Amino acid sequence: MSEQFNVALSLDRLMSGAQYGGSLTANTKVAFDSLRWQDERDKPAWADVVAAGDELIDEASQPTPAEIGASVKAMVAGLDEALVYKYPQIATIGVYLSENNLTGAMKLLLLLLADINNANDTVTQEAAQPIVDYLTSLGVLS
Repeated sequence: MSEQFNVALSLDRLMSGAQYGGSLTANTKVAFDSLRWQDERDKPAWADVVAAGDELIDEASQPTPAEIGASVKAMVAGLDEALVYKYPQIATIGVYLSENNLTGAMKLLLLLLADINNANDTVTQEAAQPIVDYLTSLGVLS
């Protein structure tokens, strides 16, 4: 549980619109335990509230599609010219990105990486390494 943890938001994540009396301003287990539970559903366990809060924090720390798109655009723009010549579909990735079609761009990037891997071309693989590193950091590749 971090300083970003918010009991009220976590509780709402678990049970949207839950009815209760009292205050969660202190943002503590004591405040949660002190609530007058008025909802027809059972009051969740503290551990479940904490787990929901952790999920919210994890989701908030993930890059947005716009941030991912900007990173991919920068990567494509910085690719080696030989790689672009050998794999002209890179230009299509740029078109997808200019249209904010991140899904299309990512699918094409993955196909491109598969082509590069199948070609077993060391120079090309080295040129594509920034893409591999980036997709690995996003958890797309392992």
